[in-house]
Amino acid sequence: MSRRTPQGEAGFGSDSFLDIVANIVGILIILIVIAGVRMSQAPVTVAENQPARPAQPEIIDTDLEAFLPKVEPEPSLQEPPALVLSSQEPKRLEPQKPKIIYQQPSPELLSELQKMEAELVRLDQAMQSRKTGADELALQKQAVNGEVQTLVSQITQKSDRLEKDYQQLLGLVAETKETKKELERVVAQARQVSAPQEQVKQLKHRLTPVSQLVTDKEWHFLLSENRVSYVPINELLADLKDQVMKRGSWLAKYREHHGKVGPIRGYTMNYVVERQALSAIDQLRNGGSGGFRVGVTKWEID
Repeated sequence: MSRRTPQGEAGFGSDSFLDIVANIVGILIILIVIAGVRMSQAPVTVAENQPARPAQPEIIDTDLEAFLPKVEPEPSLQEPPALVLSSQEPKRLEPQKPKIIYQQPSPELLSELQKMEAELVRLDQAMQSRKTGADELALQKQAVNGEVQTLVSQITQKSDRLEKDYQQLLGLVAETKETKKELERVVAQARQVSAPQEQVKQLKHRLTPVSQLVTDKEWHFLLSENRVSYVPINELLADLKDQVMKRGSWLAKYREHHGKVGPIRGYTMNYVVERQALSAIDQLRNGGSGGFRVGVTKWEID
């Protein structure tokens, strides 16, 4: 599992590195200054009775001898008379102590040196404290990483367990559906076996039945697939009348209206009504006001 490093840790690391580099550079500068001060305070040894001999020039090119100035030879020194040493024991020579010359540094330099030494101590302490803080942060980071790894491992295990349980649950659901279907099939078969057999009445009719005009109420039946059912035309017409009366304002605006009533006993009626003008006799009966009547022009039973 990838984890994004917080910006706070990155910022602390870069600042600590720059601080350490700056401290090291400051320490080197202070050490150089201290070394210079100590060298300025070092004693200078001057040897006594040291004859000063001028250095003899060395001729590198022989062609330049013609241009050399003429130097008169120094008069030869007379050899000193030979010394006759007596048989007395010579005195023991003791080495002379060199003269040490001390150079006292200026007070400004000493003050600056003290300031640099104090700054060096402060920087050393700051570096130690930051190093300690960095070590503590590193330990805390390791502890947090360990906790994160532990949590990730626990979450992964729980996720695997939940996935396994989910797959088992899906299997149980599928088995339950199959069992339910099988149970419904068995129950349907049991109902068919246990249901009493109805006696079917057969209706016989002629090919050309005798017809006559009927002026009384009519009862309509539908014969389909060897079954007879009652068609409630009167009830549907009553519902149609109520619906048309409720939509009188609609018919006053529009000439035609399509509607549907039902279902009643499984049958519905689709109808079409139109607005029709009144005859002259009807207008006189209504007091001569402009009215209209509504007539059913088409209906169909479904």
